[in-house]
Amino acid sequence: MSLVGKVELLTKFGDSAAFFCRPDFLQARGVRYLVDVATSPGSDVDAVAEVCEETHHSMRRVAVGTLAEQANYWPYIQEMQMAGLFEKLPKMLALAGPYYRHGQTFQQMCGWGKFTDQRQFLYERLVGICVGAAMYSSELGAELLEMCGDTLFQHFHPMPGADLTVESYLDCDPLPDTLLRFLAHALPAAADAVVERLLDAGAEQKLRACRAANELQRHAVICRLDDVSERRQARLKAQAEARAAAEQSASSAKFRHAGNKAFQRGRIKEAVRLYTEALQLEPDNTVVYSNRSLCHLRLKEHAEAARDALAAVRCDVMRAKSWARAGDALGALGCSQLARLSYEQARQLLPSSTEYAARASEAAAALGRQAPWEPASIPDGGDPGALATWLGCAVADARERLSLIRRGGDLGGDERALAAAELRPLLDQVRKKSAGSMESAQQMVSDQ
Repeated sequence: MSLVGKVELLTKFGDSAAFFCRPDFLQARGVRYLVDVATSPGSDVDAVAEVCEETHHSMRRVAVGTLAEQANYWPYIQEMQMAGLFEKLPKMLALAGPYYRHGQTFQQMCGWGKFTDQRQFLYERLVGICVGAAMYSSELGAELLEMCGDTLFQHFHPMPGADLTVESYLDCDPLPDTLLRFLAHALPAAADAVVERLLDAGAEQKLRACRAANELQRHAVICRLDDVSERRQARLKAQAEARAAAEQSASSAKFRHAGNKAFQRGRIKEAVRLYTEALQLEPDNTVVYSNRSLCHLRLKEHAEAARDALAAVRCDVMRAKSWARAGDALGALGCSQLARLSYEQARQLLPSSTEYAARASEAAAALGRQAPWEPASIPDGGDPGALATWLGCAVADARERLSLIRRGGDLGGDERALAAAELRPLLDQVRKKSAGSMESAQQMVSDQ
């Protein structure tokens, strides 16, 4: 059927086909004919034609206006979808958008009884079609938002004083309210990536610059945009931090490798300097602390070796090698009880290691007749009375001795204070993490 024939058929149904869902109109392929007229590339559909009593309307204008009214009914929307209207909406909006007169009243847009630019009428009505689709299906609305969102805000320029109010709908610009109704129904199902594109198109600033009949609706739309904006900022910040950390780690690795080569060549002090450079870039690297601890041991700097070894353990309490290094350093410092506890912890973390088992046995034998300390017997500092008893002094003195250790005082001169200040908290961390791992494993078994 020719375009003129389709228009003639459509006029027989009159306005009732737009304002009521008529099965006979659907059966006559009326919606599909409307879509054909609305999307036809021919210039003749934009020319003024006698298609209704008001002869200043073009065929395309009547078709789009009718489809916007029909979008209030789901059967009509389904027909529009099958006719391929929604795939063509982005191009139609892009063509009509530049002609919309922002700030005009609804009456001026419609041009009731007067000749007017037919193209500027189309834009708001095309958005109205999106509203109807989103009201009946938020998923369809989200698809339309993904296809058309950029274009909508590219051509949306709200003007001060052109706001829609409940009291005077016909005397205000209808576009802000129509657009907000579409967003209110489409945004909940839209992916964050789609919403981010709207933000890039200036959606939040433009919506804040206008008001609408339903201020609560506008507020809800802006809140959704704000939520996505905050998540994006957090993601971008995390990505930037991850990049910076990766760059620092790469730089730290260069110093670490250089330190390893210096150590292998016997240049121990140079290795200490290079490991220190690496730690300045990556202060939580357990391997570098452990390597520098070994350097201090070779230089007979036992207190520094113990500090680095304990720092390595703090960075990763589940790393057996760090505990073994702590055993070496603490043993060299003269803290035989703490050396045994460290070796024993390394053995428990890596039961397959015969080396750690042998070191733990040797450390236990080195105690002679001394009763080996158990972790539970060492107070953690939370009980002043127990701490004072453990250290064999007054409570005030006990607190001062613990504070001195934590401030970097003489580690080897006070093994009991060192046990309470440093080793007991680290042993507790291992116990808690091990318990958590067992619970996770049991949960996985029960879930299978």
